[in-house]
Amino acid sequence: MEAVVQLARPSARFMDLCSGLGIDSVVFVDIDALLLELLLERRIKWQATPAGGSPLQVFAALETFLADLMTCQEITLDRLHFLSFKVQALAWIQPSTQLLRLMVVEFFKSQGAVVHELHKWNSERFSRVLHNFNVAFLLTSDVGGSAVAKAAPRELQVLSNILAAQATYGSSSGQWNSAFLSQLGIVDGRAFGFRTLGRRPNKEIMAVAISVAEACSSSCTTITEEQTHWLPCSLTISLQTLGTNARAALGISACCRLLQTQTITLSFAKAWCLHESLLAELPLNFRALATNSASCIDELCLTQLSSLYTELARQIAGLTASHKQVVKQDWQQLCDLYDPCLLLLSAQLCKQSDLEGACLQKVLRGLPQAVPKTAFQLWQAIQRHAELAEADSRGAADIALQLHACLNPGLEHKGRSDEAHIAACSIIPDGQQKVAAPCQSAAEAQNVLIDSLREAAPAAAAAGMAALEVLKSSKQQQDMQATQQSFLEDYHWHSGKPLEPAIWTATEQTAIILSKYQSPSELLGCWMLRRKYKARIVEALRQCQDRLLVPNKAVADKHLADKCQEAIQYLREYTSREEALLSRALHLYASSLSNTSFINRTSSAAVQPAAKQKQTAKAHKKAAPLKGGADRIKEENRLRQVAKQQGKLQEQWLHLKQTFNKQNDWLAAGENAILKLLKEAASSGANHLFLEVSIFRAEAHLEAWRKSQAAISKQTYDHVKTSLAEQAIHHAATVWQIISGLWHGDSSGETGCLTGSGAEMQKQAAGCLASLGFQDAAKLLCSTTVRNPARPSSSRAASCACSQSIFRFQLEHCGHLLPRDPGTQDHRTASFNPDPWQQKVLDIIDQGASALICAPTSSGKTFISNYVICKVLAESNKGLCIFVAPTKALVNQVQAQVYADFKIVAGVFTRDFRSHVMDSRVLVTVPTCLEILLLSASQRNREWAANIQYVIFDEIHCLREGGLVDGGSQDSSGAVWEHLLTMIRCPFLALSATIGNPEQVHGWLKSLKDLQQSQDAARGDLLHDASASGQAQRKAAGSKAKGPTAYDVSFVSNRVRHADLRLYIYQPREEPHFSGITSLQAENRSSAAEWRADTRLLPIHPLAPIQLSHLQAAATFPFDLPFEPRDSLCLYTHLHTALEQAMSDVLVEPAWTSSAIEALNCLSPEAYFANASHQTITRSASRQYEAELKELLRLWASNGGAAIIEKVLKQLRPSEHKDSMHGHDPLMDGCHALMNLLVGLSKKDMLPAIIFNFNRAECECIGESLVDLLEELEGDEEGPLEQFSFLRTSECHLLEEAEAQIDKLTEYGDLDEDDYLIRGLRRGIGIHHSGLATKYRKVVEVLFRAKFLRLVVATGTLAYGINMPCRSVIFAGDNVFFDPLQYRQMMGRAGRRGFDTLGHVIFFGVPAVKRYSLMLSPVPRLSGNFPLTISLFMRAMVHQAQVPGDLVARDSLLRMFQRPMFAYGNPSAVAKMMHLCFYAQMYCQQLGLLTSDNKPIGLTGLVTHLFWTEPENLAFCSLLQNRVFHDICTSSNSWETIAQSLLVVLSHLFEREPLHWTLRKSRNRLNSPSKVVLERMDPKAEAALAKHNDSALQSISAYAMKALAGQAGDDIYALPFSGLTFAPGNQAEWSAAMHATHQGGSVLSFLSSHQVPSTICSPFAALSGMGDDFASPGELVRCVKPGLLLNANTIPPVRQVTRHGLPVALNRFVLDYWQHGQKQALVQANHMREGDAYSRLLGFKNVLRALAVAMEKLGSDTDPVTQSFSRLAEEFCTKFADFNRRQHFKKQ
Repeated sequence: MEAVVQLARPSARFMDLCSGLGIDSVVFVDIDALLLELLLERRIKWQATPAGGSPLQVFAALETFLADLMTCQEITLDRLHFLSFKVQALAWIQPSTQLLRLMVVEFFKSQGAVVHELHKWNSERFSRVLHNFNVAFLLTSDVGGSAVAKAAPRELQVLSNILAAQATYGSSSGQWNSAFLSQLGIVDGRAFGFRTLGRRPNKEIMAVAISVAEACSSSCTTITEEQTHWLPCSLTISLQTLGTNARAALGISACCRLLQTQTITLSFAKAWCLHESLLAELPLNFRALATNSASCIDELCLTQLSSLYTELARQIAGLTASHKQVVKQDWQQLCDLYDPCLLLLSAQLCKQSDLEGACLQKVLRGLPQAVPKTAFQLWQAIQRHAELAEADSRGAADIALQLHACLNPGLEHKGRSDEAHIAACSIIPDGQQKVAAPCQSAAEAQNVLIDSLREAAPAAAAAGMAALEVLKSSKQQQDMQATQQSFLEDYHWHSGKPLEPAIWTATEQTAIILSKYQSPSELLGCWMLRRKYKARIVEALRQCQDRLLVPNKAVADKHLADKCQEAIQYLREYTSREEALLSRALHLYASSLSNTSFINRTSSAAVQPAAKQKQTAKAHKKAAPLKGGADRIKEENRLRQVAKQQGKLQEQWLHLKQTFNKQNDWLAAGENAILKLLKEAASSGANHLFLEVSIFRAEAHLEAWRKSQAAISKQTYDHVKTSLAEQAIHHAATVWQIISGLWHGDSSGETGCLTGSGAEMQKQAAGCLASLGFQDAAKLLCSTTVRNPARPSSSRAASCACSQSIFRFQLEHCGHLLPRDPGTQDHRTASFNPDPWQQKVLDIIDQGASALICAPTSSGKTFISNYVICKVLAESNKGLCIFVAPTKALVNQVQAQVYADFKIVAGVFTRDFRSHVMDSRVLVTVPTCLEILLLSASQRNREWAANIQYVIFDEIHCLREGGLVDGGSQDSSGAVWEHLLTMIRCPFLALSATIGNPEQVHGWLKSLKDLQQSQDAARGDLLHDASASGQAQRKAAGSKAKGPTAYDVSFVSNRVRHADLRLYIYQPREEPHFSGITSLQAENRSSAAEWRADTRLLPIHPLAPIQLSHLQAAATFPFDLPFEPRDSLCLYTHLHTALEQAMSDVLVEPAWTSSAIEALNCLSPEAYFANASHQTITRSASRQYEAELKELLRLWASNGGAAIIEKVLKQLRPSEHKDSMHGHDPLMDGCHALMNLLVGLSKKDMLPAIIFNFNRAECECIGESLVDLLEELEGDEEGPLEQFSFLRTSECHLLEEAEAQIDKLTEYGDLDEDDYLIRGLRRGIGIHHSGLATKYRKVVEVLFRAKFLRLVVATGTLAYGINMPCRSVIFAGDNVFFDPLQYRQMMGRAGRRGFDTLGHVIFFGVPAVKRYSLMLSPVPRLSGNFPLTISLFMRAMVHQAQVPGDLVARDSLLRMFQRPMFAYGNPSAVAKMMHLCFYAQMYCQQLGLLTSDNKPIGLTGLVTHLFWTEPENLAFCSLLQNRVFHDICTSSNSWETIAQSLLVVLSHLFEREPLHWTLRKSRNRLNSPSKVVLERMDPKAEAALAKHNDSALQSISAYAMKALAGQAGDDIYALPFSGLTFAPGNQAEWSAAMHATHQGGSVLSFLSSHQVPSTICSPFAALSGMGDDFASPGELVRCVKPGLLLNANTIPPVRQVTRHGLPVALNRFVLDYWQHGQKQALVQANHMREGDAYSRLLGFKNVLRALAVAMEKLGSDTDPVTQSFSRLAEEFCTKFADFNRRQHFKKQ
């Protein structure tokens, strides 16, 4: 079996399971797998005997899991489909598990979930189910063959093996992917776990998996299927007797049946009555009993119990529909159908009792009256309906008498008891230790931040102090605090750089640096002296040299001084060369970016606020008359220059005209020259020339249209006709665009220049329209329309004229050319009229307020950002503007954009680069680095932060990022964004194109500013509008005007893209073949070669994925599916045709038909646009038309026209062949099919394009295959010919610079000239992913923007923010990481503003189900992150300790704790989080990081500067305090041994990559240098880490005990998913009964003596009898009461075991790379994606560097730990530098 499990090994990967879920994606959950995982949990304690366990506890665990899973915003109940396979049901052997499984299935049905009951998973029926749904993955179990499964009972072993075969079959057949439950973690609404990624079908593996499953199931038995015709009758009688008590009714029916067959005794039936009465009356928290082993249970009792389970299962299986409805209403009782502990206790007591009366009374003595009363009623029901044999009637009567006596205490009966025997047979142990509650403590010392938090949550603070006193009592804690030194934060511990220049001591740096290196070259190679440190080091060395040359100094050393001088000279030369290179690179990068031309940078108005601009405009207006001679001369010179320029343009036009008249077909070659001339004429004001050239161009296109139309009639081949028709449409649309632009005008708001022109020009333009067949428009333009001179005879014109009306023609063929509505002129923009939403944002910025802006890509958000920067630079000399970007690549781009627009060098701060941070007016940074600056308490940083005037957050949807990175620790990248938004005081702009819930995000942001305003008002320090322009505008508007203030947050949304998008499916031929070039003579090949392309692009209508049910269930049109105008016309045409067909077939009601005809006639294009100005449809009018069509579609679907709509939707779906439905392989046939596609796009002028593929290896394979194919077809020609290249030098900007950049890549040895990357660049093909060298990627970006490259193959690196607009986007292949967010970001690249009016999105190799899911799925919602960690709390405490009187900083930190986004609108969540604040304070004091008066000490700096690694940073400090690293560094003289030991320990702590347990033997199959599985740590280190984890778990448990002590409320008795509440009962009565004195042998004596108290454990989880004993943090989180807010990232212990107690297997990738340095081995053997391996190794390198600096800060130079960490960090950095060296991937 284990061999079969290994077959699925290669594709299991730890990842975010929900990231790729679309709107119609469903998750299949295997019921047997879920039940198996629950029964294997330690707390469930399900017995291997027939006794089983408590079903209520199982259901509570099940509901906890479901409730956690439903916190993922992508998962709802209707998207969870539960599977029940008969082949797996056979594995359940024990009656208890058979009954439990049946109850679970019925539970899901009762909750309205979809349950598929199937025979087996390799059946045709299951295949049909898979085909009907878009299945994301099947959630199953992967414990088969593992240690936990081998130790489980036999039935669980068999089931686990079947499930392993199921996952193997699904992976090998390619039908579904599996996600595994064993290491599933849910944090902050995201689910992380192992998931198979699928592979190509393998029939051999499929056959083996099926045979294994059949072999396992054949050895199992199941419930005997008997006739159950009597069950409904019996159950009906029980229900009539007991009302709707379903649990009692099922029990009575079962007992009656078993008594009839004499399967159980009367004593056992009596025990069931007692057990049922206890279940009904005993409070839930009194049922937590400690159980012994089941070996002492009577065998007869177990046999009867097994029979009862079997009969109950039969009863449930035989329920009728009406009975199931009763059960559904009373599911609260059914999920608590029995309690084996209480039932066996009752059975033993009743068996040993004297049936003559007194003994049973003794058993029930002291119980509340309701218990014997209920038991008596139940027994009466059994007695009436069981039809007992006459011989047993006396026994039944005696039992009734005894029960009746219990209800009348005065009737006492004597009897004997055998208490000793009862105790011996008991399943309850004699005693149970009570958990002592911690005592209260005295008040703690005062702290400003702590005091503020205490005021917000006094109860939480008191609980924290009480728990702290308990934990402080240990001797170890007292010793630890006594030896700690005070902490002073004066260095950046992640880099070693001081916070203040005065702290930098040259002597210290010289001792650290120069003593280790013998030459300047060695000194330069030190990783500590990279770019950002060199200038400071040079200055330090100079100071050191001056000191050393001073006479009479003991430290003077001439040799050291010489070394300093040599190093200074070397470093200065190197730094100078480096800065020159960076400057040139920045200039080139900036020159490739488009300037923000609408900001008039040449004018002073560009950097003037609004009020000053108005004053300037008024001044210019007043000074219009030229009074001075100098001004008059200047104006005359300007006019002469304009006239001269116009004259040159006229001469140029005459020359072009003569050239064109000599050529028959000049349009293709001369179009660019014409467009260039028109642009220059427009800019110089030569209106007449502009008109003349435009008319000439229109007539040329008109003639080309005529020729195409005439050629169509002569052709017989369909594909040639199609090509000619497309050309004709293009020419006709161009004619209409030219005439419409001259007549109607454009978006600039100016009236068309044709209106004021001469009559001759108007006649020529009208003649063009008339030739196209638009006579009405021609007459409207010119009433005396004359025939165009170039126009043919009238008969020929009629045959060539367009057959459509002018409105339909515009909608179908000119939609992307429709004029935009003229915007309003704005003095703040120089060359265009901003959109209304842009004007609104400009007003907000001028008012000094904040805004959340949601607008599509390429809609003008960059302009907004640049306006903010202009404003900040203009209004003061000290004001700072911060631009926050999510990635380093985007940081570099923004820096270059700032340089291009403002000619200033912006500061940059990332983790590995720092430049001009404190001395620049504009800082571009990543969130983590800005957080470091804001939380720094140095005087310089605080002064710097006070000057921040505006912060721009780009790609704010990154708030959602983060999650489990190793199955336990938290990647808090999203939380950092949240911290920044809460801490900043100045106004901000938050920009994004993909936020699913912008209104909610806006509400949260507004609440932050409201809280800030109240805080500032309390301090008397309200922010006034710092914007001079804002003050001036409000003053000008009058005192009554109330504009935005510094505390206001506005929401601005724009859903309209600048360019429309058109979607296609590419369907290659069945046998794709690239036909290459035509067979021509050799001498003509280079000039007349022509590509033959396969251009099978099938357009996708936006409504293609819509189903009728989507429209019927929505109150408005449900999806954001923007149309092109031609899509609207297509929808109207289909609606009209379908309505006519329905009327003829009488498919709709006549009454509805008349209203439908009327509504549809109103939407006829001729009627709807009849009043359009100049008969020209504008963009806004077409969008309004689209909206009304969508609403009509929805209304018809809901009100009588469903049949019509269903038919229309079916017709709108493309008819694609089967291979396209399931997705092609983009690499098929050596990328011939892809080459055909690209050549077709080139012919259709749809390049440049970006090909997106999420696999690095496939990206490189695609790029290399395309280059090889072009070279192969070209032959032996020298250099790349244009016919065999995507490069178009005629369109390229910066051609010489581009060639120089390519030469530099080879000159400096980065790449070889023969490398396909270089060869590809020379043919216009680039590749872009994070594994390539940074220099190469930047060159690709620059050359693509310069139009040198026309094709780039990329992963997701170009999805976010990078300015790489293109004309077409190609999605080549499917991937699990291809989710709706990535889809929206990537498709936004298509359609370049200012270049393209239409963008193209092409799916190639993406299955239809995935494609339609992506189209329909909304962008993800932002729900916030859990903001509090211990490290963050410590950072806040450090900040407050260094600036104790800074109330502004205090308030900023308070906002972070009091207004987290996840608790927005939920005050109780905020109150619960306050508990965690005080727990963090308590734990830090326990760990020795805070003193009793909350001052940071000791290792605080190390903890806070490794904050992103929590909880591993806390564990590292604990190991350091226990001298673990000291022992390792002194244990051997071999550096290799020491390094490996250190790396083993550090790999167990940092950058942990979970490894699926099935990969442990993978090295036997792969001949690889990687060992794959990380070995165990040194025993002492392992013991120290275990001790740390135990201490941390005890601390959180102790705190929770105090926080939850005495908590009351019904919420702790409610199940988390179904909401069923178990009444707490009469707690006082039962508590009094328990504490009373009882004689042995009674129920109360057993309950009172063996009850297990629990304070923090929920009453459901406490049914296991384990109380507050938790084995792991995960168990604590799952079992804690709902009153305490716990999260995986708030628990300090490092996760070392799974939920089943198995050690967490970790990937050995760090050590493997350290030893062999082979990237490919990590990909193949360690099963890591190359990008993941790079990012993980980079993270580990950063941790090592931080640790090395920390050790140097904490220890001396001679300390072995300091030396070892410094050397390890340096050597690891050196090895990691080789990671991205060129390695070729083999083409598959």
